[in-house]
Amino acid sequence: MQLDGDTRNVAVLPSSFNTPSKKRSMKILKSLLFAAAISAIASPGLVHAQTGAAFPSKTVTLVVPFTPSSGSDIIARILAPKLAARWGQSVIVENKPGASGNIGAQAVALAAPDGHTLLMAINSFTMTPAIYKNMPFDAVADFAPVAKLAEAGYAFAVNPAVPAKDMASLMAYIKKGGGQVNYATPGNGTPQHLAMELFKSHYGLDVLHVPYKGISGALTDLKGGQVQMMFGTVHSMRPLEQSGKVRFLAVTGQARNPIAPEIPTFKEQGIDVMDGIREARPVLEKVRVILSGAMK
Repeated sequence: MQLDGDTRNVAVLPSSFNTPSKKRSMKILKSLLFAAAISAIASPGLVHAQTGAAFPSKTVTLVVPFTPSSGSDIIARILAPKLAARWGQSVIVENKPGASGNIGAQAVALAAPDGHTLLMAINSFTMTPAIYKNMPFDAVADFAPVAKLAEAGYAFAVNPAVPAKDMASLMAYIKKGGGQVNYATPGNGTPQHLAMELFKSHYGLDVLHVPYKGISGALTDLKGGQVQMMFGTVHSMRPLEQSGKVRFLAVTGQARNPIAPEIPTFKEQGIDVMDGIREARPVLEKVRVILSGAMK
């Protein structure tokens, strides 16, 4: 499991939109979303498909499968007015949280495959098929990827009342707590949940999971002291950390996060389990070279 910059916000469409008569619209939509994501200069106006129909011909909906203030919600609300200005059509953000993003994803899978409904997916989009026995959609067959919009690192945060200043003292605090320490997540099966379970299992820690229906409730109770700690994206928790309502102990990544450069990484504190895949990349590259040679 990789946590180093692994929150990938990607706009995706129902896959049936990618039909022979609409391939040109798909290419144009991809380029427009990518241009908006990197704030490139683009010419305003409507886009026409091979059929001559204007695209977009009506309001475009960006479905965020999580609560307001989540990372994908923040990005969607930055992106929406930029797309509206370029397309000359309204672009709205609609939150459909629940089931680790499955509710919102299902809504998009069932939407008309005309490009007017986009899913703001994150890495849980590819994780949930391995967690849920019965999925209401097929992440591969029912969707077509459009553009990667952003990456974000994770931070480990605690309530200021927790007497820990680094990860070593935190683990000592947890072990002393005798199973009475708890942690928050935006819900079961979310990246934050899996991150903490990985950390717990690796170090044999006993911490109670308290799942919420979104990041807002989890952060509210973290700063209020009802829960003691949680994983979260750096950018979603940074305002609370800067105001002293939560404390960062560590961030993921091989280098410190530019948003919070004063916070040491897990690796700096002797914890390398949170960035395992990044560490394996040199080995993976050697394997790739060998396999490529074998196929020639």
